[in-house]
Amino acid sequence: MFLRTLFVIAFLFLLQCNNVYSKRETGHLTSTNIWQFVSIFCYSAIPPETTGNFTAYVSNVNALNAVLALYIDEDPEHKQKVAWSQIYGNHSLTCEEKISLAGKDRVFLITPSTSLQFLISNYSRPHYWYAVIADCSAQNLYLTYDFTFTNPGGAWTRQFSVDEQGLLLTYLIFFILYSIGMLLCGWEYRILRAKKLNNLTTLFLFCIVAAQFASNFFLVIHYGSYSTNGIGAPHLSGFGELLDMITSIALMLLLILIAKGWIVTDLRGKHLIVAAFVSLTLSYFAVFIWDHVTRDPASTVYFYNSVAGIVVIVIRCIIFAWFILCLYQSFRSGTTGGMKSVMDFGKIFFLVFGTVFGIWFLVLPFIAAVVSGVEPWNRLKIATSVLLTFKTIALLFLGLMLWPSIIKLYSSSKHDELTKGVNNKLLYGQSSQVSDDQL
Repeated sequence: MFLRTLFVIAFLFLLQCNNVYSKRETGHLTSTNIWQFVSIFCYSAIPPETTGNFTAYVSNVNALNAVLALYIDEDPEHKQKVAWSQIYGNHSLTCEEKISLAGKDRVFLITPSTSLQFLISNYSRPHYWYAVIADCSAQNLYLTYDFTFTNPGGAWTRQFSVDEQGLLLTYLIFFILYSIGMLLCGWEYRILRAKKLNNLTTLFLFCIVAAQFASNFFLVIHYGSYSTNGIGAPHLSGFGELLDMITSIALMLLLILIAKGWIVTDLRGKHLIVAAFVSLTLSYFAVFIWDHVTRDPASTVYFYNSVAGIVVIVIRCIIFAWFILCLYQSFRSGTTGGMKSVMDFGKIFFLVFGTVFGIWFLVLPFIAAVVSGVEPWNRLKIATSVLLTFKTIALLFLGLMLWPSIIKLYSSSKHDELTKGVNNKLLYGQSSQVSDDQL
């Protein structure tokens, strides 16, 4: 019923989309800057026989000498005299100098009602293009604009900037995988419930998988809609990204709790853990809002190259250190959540558990560092695919480790009955006939 409702919502949403194949950006520009960046788009490598297209409609212009200027990141034709990075934010250049650096063929005079088209062709590699509106003789700018960008290619690439090409397929694949994952988690939950086990760990895991499923679902709607109207569903996209962030926080919380022996006893220090993760969640929310409000697309196209992205990486590393400390304390003290001794299965469990999820913690800083060295238009696609893949593997592995039949593999053959009781206490909180003296 839940899946059916989501599909109906998606279908109704997509029915409202217009059949326009492009990235489209519309709005009202009101600025005190007389040289104002408006939009960015990455065109693919374009051979001479094909073209990329930029179309602009501008109206309600309050300035008499307003122009639309197109800039490229680095111009192999040398029509643009310097790179975009040397123009944007360079306060030593005047408005007139910045316009002249674009090249005569890429500066267009804007009348009160302007319609223009610019074709892009014969480039051997992808390039970022930047649209700027300026009037060096005005005090401010006010106008209405409607920009349309198209890449050569079919429906999967034509409407997307190169740095976003492939994201629709990526999220669609993971949406299908998490649909299967939800069914498996629901099945596992029913098995444990039938056995009358206190399966809070599995329920927590199911909630994480469900939230990640919803995140992928909303992002599929956004990019699917984007592929038809060039606008998408920005609010759903933001909500999908927010859910993805929440699943990462929830997974870190679950890993910390398991590392400290959750459910075995009352878990001393749980109030500290809850308080720490409330602070962590608020910090993530603050970073999320900060990034969406302050990010400048003219200079930052990759999240982990921004200050907000670096803050997220630092927070992840701090939680990783806490995770390792919890595992070390459990091993060193010979206890798991207050039990008097750790059975062999427990040592193996925590060794495998710490290794696998330690790798998951470190994937983010590692991939952020590695991806920073590749071409800017590939960073988002690579980072998104790798991080989603490792999160999916981590959730799958955790689900397997908590599966009732798999957990028996951690049991010692000499202590079948004893370890069965420990298993139940450690993972499901089931009352065991094994006494603490036996343990």
